[in-house]
Amino acid sequence: MRDRLSPGAVTLVGLSPLLAAEIRYGLWAHTKSRAPARWFPMCLRTLVRSCLSAGAASLLDLDLDAGGWTPQPAAVNRIVREMLKDVQAVHRNRADTRRLGYIDTNYWGFRFADRRSPFDLTAITQPWLRELAWDYLAATLDGPRRPRRAGTFEQARRSLVCLSAYLSDRDPYRGERPAALSEATAREFVADFTARVAGHEPVLGVFNVDGSPSPATTTTYALYMNALRRVLRWAMETAAAEAAGLPREFIVAVPAGGAVSFKNPRPFSDAVLREVSDPANIALLAAMDPNDGGLADMWSIQVRCGRRISEVIGLRFDCVSEHLGRTWMWVDMTKVGKLDYATQVPRDVYDVIVARQAKTEEKFRLKHGVELTAGQRRTIALFPSRIANPSFERSVSTQSFTVAFKAWLESDQMRLPGHTTHQARHTLATRLVNAGASMAHVKRVLGHVSERMSDSYVLIAGSQVEPFLQQVWVTGPGNHNPGQVVLTPTAAETTTAEQLMIDLAAVPTEHGLCTFKPVVGGHDCPFDRQCHSCEHFVLTGADYGYWRRQEQRWAAMAEGAPDPTARDYIYGAFEKSSQALAGLEKALLALGLLDQARELDLRSPHQDFFDPVWRQGWRADDLVHLGAAQPAAEAPGSPVDGGDGEEGAVAS
Repeated sequence: MRDRLSPGAVTLVGLSPLLAAEIRYGLWAHTKSRAPARWFPMCLRTLVRSCLSAGAASLLDLDLDAGGWTPQPAAVNRIVREMLKDVQAVHRNRADTRRLGYIDTNYWGFRFADRRSPFDLTAITQPWLRELAWDYLAATLDGPRRPRRAGTFEQARRSLVCLSAYLSDRDPYRGERPAALSEATAREFVADFTARVAGHEPVLGVFNVDGSPSPATTTTYALYMNALRRVLRWAMETAAAEAAGLPREFIVAVPAGGAVSFKNPRPFSDAVLREVSDPANIALLAAMDPNDGGLADMWSIQVRCGRRISEVIGLRFDCVSEHLGRTWMWVDMTKVGKLDYATQVPRDVYDVIVARQAKTEEKFRLKHGVELTAGQRRTIALFPSRIANPSFERSVSTQSFTVAFKAWLESDQMRLPGHTTHQARHTLATRLVNAGASMAHVKRVLGHVSERMSDSYVLIAGSQVEPFLQQVWVTGPGNHNPGQVVLTPTAAETTTAEQLMIDLAAVPTEHGLCTFKPVVGGHDCPFDRQCHSCEHFVLTGADYGYWRRQEQRWAAMAEGAPDPTARDYIYGAFEKSSQALAGLEKALLALGLLDQARELDLRSPHQDFFDPVWRQGWRADDLVHLGAAQPAAEAPGSPVDGGDGEEGAVAS
């Protein structure tokens, strides 16, 4: 009767006080979720009636595997499981979860963004190993470097499940006696895993979400061994292994899995790039999005800007602006820990985002009946999910876009299977390099932490890469124009430069490089090694520190001279060197290498010749110079500042 009189109400009359309190708390916690599922009042009433019929005194008493306890098991069990995630954290403490074999991050006051369920450790059948796994995960949560995603935890759990399954199957004591484990046990476990990788067999004891066996590959081997080694080494360092009776010989015999090797996607070929950029084909992707979630707009931004696809999908509503006539987009690069990272975008991409903003704002207005506030514009998603997302803060999932993108490429109109969104990133990098961008600019546009990562994106450019890999050479003091930057050839001289590639080599000399070809080829120096006064002597970023200290030393000598004539003579003797240093500093500053050059000391035999600050360039006599010549240094007799800042450079 009450249900009919109050359609939106759920009565808890007749339930035990504990069960009624649990349901109230579960409903309250559900409203605080960022992505609450839809719970219909009819299903909640069915839950109450089913609890009354079963005589349950608590949600913990319900057996959800029993199919007959409720007439709507699918919907009601889903609600009960969601409630139990919050209710169990009230009934049990951390010690209880250790005994029951699971770890729930709710006890640490947070949840991983990519996981809603606790980590089940019951698949680890040995109690000592299961408790060791719980202790390791709990210590990680208590530590200062809590992982941002659940992948690290899940990998540790899977590696221990694999070890547990192996011990249960192969160990004489089924792994129940940790003291009986030896170095031979660890080596046999590694050999078994290696054989499974070679034979394309499944990983022992580990299954996917759908129940299918997880295949053993070189990647899974590296991930599992690295995770297992981390856990066991932690146990040895914290004396947890000693408390469990695990021998040290077993722990140290587990090898490191090595670096995980991932194959970088190739850039789009010219033909494929034309197809995936064609507005008519992008319209087909829009037609596959009946709810207008913005799939076509996501790809339009991705193919033009080369961002990580997760960054495009996760764009906030207020993500574009115009400054000084240029259009900018602001992205959150959570992978590298940089938020609100600005990158310049083309005008058409800016227009696409502005149009999407209008659509998202209209959806918000229709749902809530109010206009967006200034605070909401900064927090809601540009591409909000339409499922369980009343606040519009959660974006469309990356998986949803990936599934639609794959179906689009495999459609009869496209017929381009096998391509990925990340190839747009490689394509942009390759075309930037081909257009003359340096590695510093590629790093800035793509949002990389290091230029070595940028290097891996542009290998396909071939001979076009080398001229722009931040090869900084400056003519030395012995040249007629000291300090003049030696740069790469123009497009018209590319063929000549390619022919000279074999001869463009150098040998280290005292605080610089020798580019005289006979000397490079192995012959003796015909100039008696008078390098500093030789026109074949050039400076690199690796020599900046030495020549900077030399300049300061000569300046100190000049200022301490007994008379002005001696002072002017000393300054004049080092004038060309100061010009060379000023030119080198300008070149390094323009390419973003000045700070790195300042941190270097002297040229080392262990130097990395592939690092931009060490990498060599082209000879001045063979290539053209870019830009105007460096201005002359200050007149002799001018004092030289010996500081470390840019103002201390001579005649910069």
